[in-house]
Amino acid sequence: MKRVNLFFFVFVFAGLISSAQDQSSTHLFLIKNVGNQIVLEKETIFYGQSNVFTGESILSYVMVFDAGSKSGEIIQSDNNLEAIIAKLNDQIIDITIKYKDGSQKEMPPIDVRKAKDLSLRINVTGNDGYKIAYRIENYSEIIKDNGPVIDMFGGKIPLKVGHYSLLTEAHEAKKGEHLIGEAKLEIINNWMVLNCLLENGKEALFIVDFGADGTVISHEILPESCEIRPFLMVEYSAEGAKSSNAVTQGGSGVVDNILGKTTLETFSFGDVKIEDFDVTVLQSFPEKIRELNISGIIGRDLLEKAELIQVLNLKNESEPLISFYTIQSQMDDYDHKLHLNKAGGHYFIDGKIANSDVKYLMDTGAGKSFLGNQLVEAKGISFIVENEEVGNATGLDGKGMETRTVRVNDIYIGDIHIPKMVFELSDLDIFKTMGLQNDAVLLGMDFFNQYDKIEFAMDAAEVYLWE
Repeated sequence: MKRVNLFFFVFVFAGLISSAQDQSSTHLFLIKNVGNQIVLEKETIFYGQSNVFTGESILSYVMVFDAGSKSGEIIQSDNNLEAIIAKLNDQIIDITIKYKDGSQKEMPPIDVRKAKDLSLRINVTGNDGYKIAYRIENYSEIIKDNGPVIDMFGGKIPLKVGHYSLLTEAHEAKKGEHLIGEAKLEIINNWMVLNCLLENGKEALFIVDFGADGTVISHEILPESCEIRPFLMVEYSAEGAKSSNAVTQGGSGVVDNILGKTTLETFSFGDVKIEDFDVTVLQSFPEKIRELNISGIIGRDLLEKAELIQVLNLKNESEPLISFYTIQSQMDDYDHKLHLNKAGGHYFIDGKIANSDVKYLMDTGAGKSFLGNQLVEAKGISFIVENEEVGNATGLDGKGMETRTVRVNDIYIGDIHIPKMVFELSDLDIFKTMGLQNDAVLLGMDFFNQYDKIEFAMDAAEVYLWE
């Protein structure tokens, strides 16, 4: 049996945050149904008074939580909502929902001092394939977003006419510490791997993974001085707030051996040094990963601290190098440029397979690219089986899933035309949880390793490739 390894996971957790313009007023963003179209409208609320919003078009408002969190709800045009009441006191917005039957419900408050550091993405899906997404930058500007629309419920909740599934993602818009420096890379099993140094003097191999929300470390190499904190999510419902262990989604299932979070006092690779950095602690990596002496994953929480990430000499396995910069260089000699859309915390590239539109999810933590059975059926994509041998793909969940190697013709990844490309045919649970099982393809390192030089321009949301 051939073996394919991949890393792909999402952290879902929640706390409370928001933003402010000044101390006398701020904003509240309302979700409305106008002519059977979902729109966002920015309303001003004033300090020290009840700001009441009414109208049949109002469905809900945009909730605001901690960076990295996701919140979902089902909203409907024929709901019993009568008014949304907002009170601004000491930069905290207290929200009360009033219903037509006279009942009221206190909602999670919004801390307006923090929301200005967030980028909020609002995903809306309705029946008959209705989809739309918006971004709210720094709790001020509303922008229509062209990236894939994520369904938190994965399409499992049937939506009637006038019913909508709403997912709000909160991402950090303002960077703190910037990542600068360079380090040697190793290429192991198609992955880009860094030799990292921990505060206890131990060295450990970490995969560079744009498909991972956060950085992960195995408990087996954790310095004894590190205190592990609970990794919690907060769920709000009619019964109030309820805390529970956070959900972590792996490529082929839920990762259930997370111990919590901890802070590394120092963490370095090459001449790059990070201090007081929060990571997620895994009880242990799956055996197939441990066999490769890999003990960690560097995720987007760390990678996005760089303005530009340059990878050199990928075709020369003895000399690959990764460099991190704070200022994007002037690039005009590249062979290809790919535009990135961010959705669900992940980076997507528009493309086609045999004239069918698809979204390629950029995942450098996957050694190979994956094509889903459900997408193949939904799009009517034909393929040729390369061999009859059944493979096994393993992610952080350690459960694995069966795969077949297939060849597909006429591929476009951005403007790059590939006459034929090999994929692992299977079904990734991550796409099901995002409601993208009919739309998304996982783009792994087998694609990127064809290029000698890559530049990931994080702020510009572009990837530049040199052959």
